[in-house]
Amino acid sequence: MKDKNLTIIKGSVEKIPFHDNSFDIILCNQTMEHWFEYNITLKKALKEIHRILKPGGLLMINSPIYGHGDPRFLKGELNKIKKQFNKKQWNITLFEKVYPKEKIQGWKKIAAKGFFSKIGYPSIIMPKTHKHTY
Repeated sequence: MKDKNLTIIKGSVEKIPFHDNSFDIILCNQTMEHWFEYNITLKKALKEIHRILKPGGLLMINSPIYGHGDPRFLKGELNKIKKQFNKKQWNITLFEKVYPKEKIQGWKKIAAKGFFSKIGYPSIIMPKTHKHTY
């Protein structure tokens, strides 16, 4: 049975096919480390995400460090990655700082059993702090 309420739109983080201020929440799950493979800089992609995120909206990113992709991710250069986020536009909060330690430990126990192996969970949560016109 096909879901009649589902719409699939193909696009790229380089030029997301939605209007400005379209979304309350954006989830980038295991993608950010691959943008460079398509010659899309982190800065350019984040600018485009910022464009479609509503003021006060939330960007949630889950990216592996030391896994694969962009050399900054391979080398675990988290400070260099964080510098790509314009401080006037993004307020970076590590996932572990947002949720209570007990909840994180519970999720890690579930993850150890393979539950999150397909979907993951966000490692960085970034609220959009200011409306900005490009």
